[in-house]
Amino acid sequence: MIYSDYSIKFDRTGFPLIQLDGWSHFIGLFPVSKYQFERFLVDDEASGYTDEWYRGILELNPRRSWRKTGDRIWELFITGLDRDVIDDFLGYLGPDYRLPSLDEWKALLEVSEYIAEISPALKMICNGRSPEPVLHWLEAGLCPLMREGIFERIHGIGNKVAGKPFHGLLPNTWAPEELKEVKMDMVRGMIGFRVVRE
Repeated sequence: MIYSDYSIKFDRTGFPLIQLDGWSHFIGLFPVSKYQFERFLVDDEASGYTDEWYRGILELNPRRSWRKTGDRIWELFITGLDRDVIDDFLGYLGPDYRLPSLDEWKALLEVSEYIAEISPALKMICNGRSPEPVLHWLEAGLCPLMREGIFERIHGIGNKVAGKPFHGLLPNTWAPEELKEVKMDMVRGMIGFRVVRE
């Protein structure tokens, strides 16, 4: 669906991805949420991810109702996943999904204020196509969560992450576009990811 200088597509969970003029890819308006990941767990029962396994993941970053954004917004998004689990989730979305490159992530960061401004229009586009959390979060102005959000994995960067965590999650004064080398085990519950569709 094309609108002025951007296009919107939806992943199989109904979450929106945006493409601006000049981009060869679509990128998620949100980091991957627990709502999306739980759809994967339900739809892909053969994956072998058990309730016990998921409870262990939630110990790193507790589950939160999508209706209650409050002051712990990071609890809406899935964090702490190993790369092989992320790959399984990306495969669930489709063969053309992957993590963003650093340039793709930075391109979204550059237009993040513009995207926040068009949130009302995005909500109208998503109405009837996306699940309730998307509509609620767009109304609350929770996209694209680039200048403050969670750490995000980037394709091909190893133990480095992009992003600026919410101050309540990890007090900091970092610039979101500066890569940070982290000890994964120490900040695992703060690291999520965003998807790109070719």
